[in-house]
Amino acid sequence: MAVDTKACSEKTTDSCPEPLPSSEEMAGFDAYTINSGIESLELMERAGRAVVGQVLAKYPDLINSGLTTVVCGPGNNGGDGLVIARQLHGQGAKVNLVAVALDRYSRDNLIEAARASEAGLQINYYGNGRGYPEISAKRLGESELREIFVNSSLIIEALLGTGQSSAPRGVVSDILKILLTAKESIRAPIVAVDLPCGVNGSTGEVYSPSLRCDLTVTVEYLKRGMLQYPAREFCGDIKCVSIGINKDKDPEFLLLSDKIISKKIPAANSWHKGNFGRVLVVAGSSSMPGASVLSSLAALKTGAGLVKAVRLKSNPPFNMPEVTYLLLEDCAGGVLSEKHFNNITDSVNESDAVLLGPGVGLADTTKRLVLKLADYLKQGSTPFVLDADALTIISQSGLKIESDRAVLTPHPGEASRLLNCEIVEVQRDRYSAVRKLSKNYGATVILKGAATVIYSGNRGVVSPFANPAMATAGSGDVLSGAVAALLARGQSACDAAALGVYIHALAAKEASRGGAIPLIASDIINSLPGAIGR
Repeated sequence: MAVDTKACSEKTTDSCPEPLPSSEEMAGFDAYTINSGIESLELMERAGRAVVGQVLAKYPDLINSGLTTVVCGPGNNGGDGLVIARQLHGQGAKVNLVAVALDRYSRDNLIEAARASEAGLQINYYGNGRGYPEISAKRLGESELREIFVNSSLIIEALLGTGQSSAPRGVVSDILKILLTAKESIRAPIVAVDLPCGVNGSTGEVYSPSLRCDLTVTVEYLKRGMLQYPAREFCGDIKCVSIGINKDKDPEFLLLSDKIISKKIPAANSWHKGNFGRVLVVAGSSSMPGASVLSSLAALKTGAGLVKAVRLKSNPPFNMPEVTYLLLEDCAGGVLSEKHFNNITDSVNESDAVLLGPGVGLADTTKRLVLKLADYLKQGSTPFVLDADALTIISQSGLKIESDRAVLTPHPGEASRLLNCEIVEVQRDRYSAVRKLSKNYGATVILKGAATVIYSGNRGVVSPFANPAMATAGSGDVLSGAVAALLARGQSACDAAALGVYIHALAAKEASRGGAIPLIASDIINSLPGAIGR
């Protein structure tokens, strides 16, 4: 699945617009644009022309030599479909227009149906409703509709669009089921207008029934749910087209891009390691030493000037001559203990950022240490990252962080523990989950996963990357080390989180270039400097 970041209709932009509205926010933008003086019918005409431009560019042979079926719902998304059918018909394409037969339609849908009929298009109904008033139409049976789908060279679906918050019902559901049962016999690509039927544009949830498309042409902005799974798979390739819809305010979430990452790695006034930030890594144990290694190396490769890692005296030194160590007395079980608290806090006070949690384990004495350190950090002035085992420990204690210097980096499992809910609930609406995490714990939160989501204050950003190569052991340790380095170099918690996620994803992309999958975490680390340089 590819997301094309170019708008290809009334105007062309270099990248897909940054706003990532929910369906509700997009409806607000529509209303604002209409109230500003652009007629809703004009927007509908523009949307239809823009979609036609995309399908002609992608499927010219199918349209010119075959049969295109356009399936239209009763609302404004269906109105877009009616424009598409009329435009294609006007350019000489063979078009089958199928409309949902209901008793009510939106005002603009009724107008566009009349225009389609006047242009000579035959409207075919499916359903038991009255249909369009004063328009002659053929009523289809189930077998006839199925035959139309099977014989189509291209199918354009404009049934519901962005206003979906529950599963398709009634005749829309019936049409969808006929299309799905016929799909094994259908070779035609399926194009969705704005959003595939059965997909929630705000959350990314996919209902039953739902339609998996080859191409989705979305209007003006990507809808935020389209970047989350499973919706992302159902959209197929995504094209974003602009028709002149304006916004009166930014939506809650923005797309993480070069436009947002306008602050590059801050330059030091002099090239001295002390000016590039000092990171303390409180991570690892005798059974999980690798977490500290990966986090420490990632911090160095992201530009930290000095990295100090805690290490029990009996544990062998890491093969990292660039890292200094805070040597601690051994403890039973080879874990960090609350008896190490004073030694660690002395180093905290000498550091510009602290990373706490990866690989420390869940021994009782370690839990007590982590809670004391977290409480110490939240009351101090040193920025810090809480990751991995630290998050599990905090979830069990109920400790609130309440610090604008803190970044939490949970994966969905850790998020479910922090929110005391099932993982499926987190994944059903990752935007709601990350918002709750940030509000509940009073910190910037990175909810990891495909299309990672970051939230701080009242705003969020979403990573466009969904690289399966990043799903490798230790990848999260690399990310937390990178974020800690950026905090140490003076970035705010929100900026460090956004920039860390972005360069981490770019590094994974670079490391997997040429099909180098599977990756290991050190591959990502080695690609961090190049990602930062971009």
